[in-house]
Amino acid sequence: MMSGHWQSWYDVTLVSRRADMRVDVYLPLLVSLLFGALAPRVSRRLPPARATWLLSIGSVILAASTAIALGLLALTLLGQVPDVAALGHWTVAAMRRHDPVHRSVALAALVAIPVLAGLVVRAAVRRARAIIDAYRTCRRLPDQGTSLVVLPEPGISAYAVPGRPGRVVISRGLLTALPAEQRRVVLEHEHAHLEHHHYRHVAVVAIAAALNPLLARLPQAASYATERWADEVAARRTGDRTVTATALAHTRLLSREPVTKPSCAMAATGADVTARVRALLDEPPRGQFILTLLAIAVIGLAVLGAVDASWDAHQLFELVQSVSHHR
Repeated sequence: MMSGHWQSWYDVTLVSRRADMRVDVYLPLLVSLLFGALAPRVSRRLPPARATWLLSIGSVILAASTAIALGLLALTLLGQVPDVAALGHWTVAAMRRHDPVHRSVALAALVAIPVLAGLVVRAAVRRARAIIDAYRTCRRLPDQGTSLVVLPEPGISAYAVPGRPGRVVISRGLLTALPAEQRRVVLEHEHAHLEHHHYRHVAVVAIAAALNPLLARLPQAASYATERWADEVAARRTGDRTVTATALAHTRLLSREPVTKPSCAMAATGADVTARVRALLDEPPRGQFILTLLAIAVIGLAVLGAVDASWDAHQLFELVQSVSHHR
């Protein structure tokens, strides 16, 4: 039996850990909701390159933090399975007595884990197939001596296909329809997609959103941010934001018929062209220090919650072991 002093210390510590875990373990979920609501503003207000990186890195961190949180919620219920308790050297009664998670919540987490795992695998397989298809498409495209491929067809199309090397595909119909300065805008836009590997950002965010459905708004925000990034590169290289905006609007008006292209190909007519044209007609986006700091703080809060909840769970299981051995 434990002495009165140590018994009191264990009880106080257990109560403290249970209270901490009740808050910390849910923090990644709450933060994911906040970041999901913040994502459209991040994609439209921040400089596009910064917005893209924040959305892609943030989505991975928040998805991982949420997965850890779900695992910790389920772990307290698994710890009450007799075989698991025997393996962990604690009693089921002690674990049940000091469990800080409501049984229904833990059961929901236990069910959600395999469901979300299946969604992640499906999303990852789809993205992998899309990228493989793009690489194969690049190999099948005619070699015209450069990364640019001109399709001899009257249709209107222009898109970037990732590969080794990536290719920029444009139809002769679009080349004919656009004046020279606008043609350059479209080509610079598509080359920017390849140079900065925008398809990777889009793929990462899509997979992260599959793991964490609370991030459902991030794929659209990331798609918009990458298109804006390519817009700004084209505007900088051509030296004229108005011409860049006009080229996007003109290309969008010409592209009325759907174009068959690899699913991970990126086109200048993607995302919200109207909003992108308005952004180009304004001044280049500035730093937005407060919004950037807020986004980083939100991401950091999820990490803090996951790490602290993991430590609380570790301490809780150690204390449950001690209680089991001394009572």
